[in-house]
Amino acid sequence: MNGPPKYRWFVPLLCAVSLPAAAQTVRFNVFDASAKAGAIAGDIVTKLADVPFSVSSGALRVVALKVSGNKTVIDTGFSGNVALSLMDASDNSSPPDGQGCSPSWVPLQSLGTVTLNAGVSAPFDPTVAAAYRHLRIRIDTAPYGCSNDNFAIRPATLELAASDGDWTTPGTARALNNVVAAGGAVHGAGHPFTLTVTAKNPANGTVAGYAGSPTIDTAQTAVLLPVGGVLGAIALGSWSGGDGVMVGNAASYAEAGSITLRLVDQTFTDVDAKDWQKIADRSIYSNAAPVGRFVPADFGLQLTNAPELRTAGAGSCTPRIFTYLGQPFGHAIAPTLTVVARNAAGGTTANFRPTGGLWSLKTDLPAAPPAEQLCDAPAQSCRILRRDAGATTQLKTAYTYASTGALPGWDGSRLVVTNATLTPNDQKNPGTGTLSFSLADRIALHRPAEPQPPLDATVSLAMTLEDYAETGGASGNPPKIVGSLAATPVSFDFGPALPAGRFYYGRVRLYSANGPEQFDLNLPMQVDYWSSPTAGWRPNGDDHCTGSGTDPSGAVGLALTLPPGWPGGATCVLDVGSPGLSGAGCPETAIVEKRYTEPPAGGDFNLWLAAPGIGLTGKVLVEATVPEWLRWNWSGTFGNPVAGATFGIARKTPIIFRRELY
Repeated sequence: MNGPPKYRWFVPLLCAVSLPAAAQTVRFNVFDASAKAGAIAGDIVTKLADVPFSVSSGALRVVALKVSGNKTVIDTGFSGNVALSLMDASDNSSPPDGQGCSPSWVPLQSLGTVTLNAGVSAPFDPTVAAAYRHLRIRIDTAPYGCSNDNFAIRPATLELAASDGDWTTPGTARALNNVVAAGGAVHGAGHPFTLTVTAKNPANGTVAGYAGSPTIDTAQTAVLLPVGGVLGAIALGSWSGGDGVMVGNAASYAEAGSITLRLVDQTFTDVDAKDWQKIADRSIYSNAAPVGRFVPADFGLQLTNAPELRTAGAGSCTPRIFTYLGQPFGHAIAPTLTVVARNAAGGTTANFRPTGGLWSLKTDLPAAPPAEQLCDAPAQSCRILRRDAGATTQLKTAYTYASTGALPGWDGSRLVVTNATLTPNDQKNPGTGTLSFSLADRIALHRPAEPQPPLDATVSLAMTLEDYAETGGASGNPPKIVGSLAATPVSFDFGPALPAGRFYYGRVRLYSANGPEQFDLNLPMQVDYWSSPTAGWRPNGDDHCTGSGTDPSGAVGLALTLPPGWPGGATCVLDVGSPGLSGAGCPETAIVEKRYTEPPAGGDFNLWLAAPGIGLTGKVLVEATVPEWLRWNWSGTFGNPVAGATFGIARKTPIIFRRELY
């Protein structure tokens, strides 16, 4: 069937098509404005405290960011104000989403608002007064977030000052900035002192928040005094404090003299170590501060030889195995010592030397007046004092002894003290000196009134050196700088009880004799020693030295007083000539058997008087002048022995006459 066409209506299907949504701002970022245009991230390098960021290392830029495709780009469609805050991120925790802010970061201060046009701000130039180690900038406008980079704010400089409590302790009582060779405040080398570091802004104001640990800037630390001196070890110790002021109470310097010290803190800004900024711009330097003057903490005294005491006093007689009580004796080998200027750790302070003027010890050390010497019985210590004219260097020498027998003490009347010399070893061993003594020095053990048995005494030597040069420089300076040698036993060169020396209580005895005037007459003259209360006096067969020394106080001599009417020289001592060893010798040398012997042979002087001849009868008075330590109480007082040589007159007591047969 034909008819009009039939129409079918088709309803179109509607399909859901996803069109790209308009990109939205997803976050903000802050970094240095020096980053290239279009940058979405960058470094924030170290800034200076209390200085606009643009002056120190550059202002900041704030950008709005969006995600376009698979990229993050600047959201040029964003314009508006963004609020910013400064955050303390020193705990270094990570944001939960890698873009936001850690909830543990602490807000410090508001940095105000910044205006963005087309997603970018003009340079933003805040000023922060305090110093911080680790910061982030938080964007307080939705969608919030923090800067991708962290940064530090540092002080412009550090102000360094040294001080102490006194010459051995830290503190702030005294400034330690002495750069002159004499006078002023001084501090012991190696002893702790105080360093104070104050953080400063460019206007010299104190910067709060600094709590760093500066170290030594070795390139700018050097010796000021002495010129050409060596730089000693510098220790800073640990730092304490904070909020702009750091204090180190354990600093030390191991040398003598003064230094210029500069510190640098290169770790306070470590958070920016990965940034493009040079380390010098991140470092905080102190001024180059004078520190000093340092002096030795003490002196070391070291024997450089093995000194020996001379048995039997002066002279070189042999054999000699003992010394008499009261007899002066000295050294066969005089002690020689090295004096070492030391720091508190015992190291040598090489800068303590004449070159540069720091050596303060005097070279010539003469004896103090006798009244100031302490060497009298019953003390067992003989203390000898030497000092220079100005009394700035004093040397105290002490002899002590231990004995197997009695303890007689010392005899100060026999003391002989000569100059000692202290010569600096400036060239070969700076910081040291050589202390030398003379062989002419003498000491003596006291000889009491009552005799004593033999004793063996071990003598020890000790010394103390005192330097008073720094006493008056300033309050807190050392009253003296001291060095000492501990008591050291000193051997005798000869003796049966080495290293001890044997001591006898002795006397010289002169016996009277008589005989015909035609014959030479023997007067026994011998040296005795006290053996014991039961044995009493005994001939000293060990004496081969009395009268032989070069010491005049030990001389022995004879004086003859002839009877009235006798011609001069009627009799004399058979000797080696006139006056001979005896002082009263005959003109001609006697035969060996009758020759006067000095020193005695086994304690016997072999004293013979020449026969006066027929007709010369009478009593010749003979007096032996002997050392004081060999005198005895013969007549109520201690004195020389006296005897009579009677020629041609019989004794009042019966005798058996003898004659010689030819």
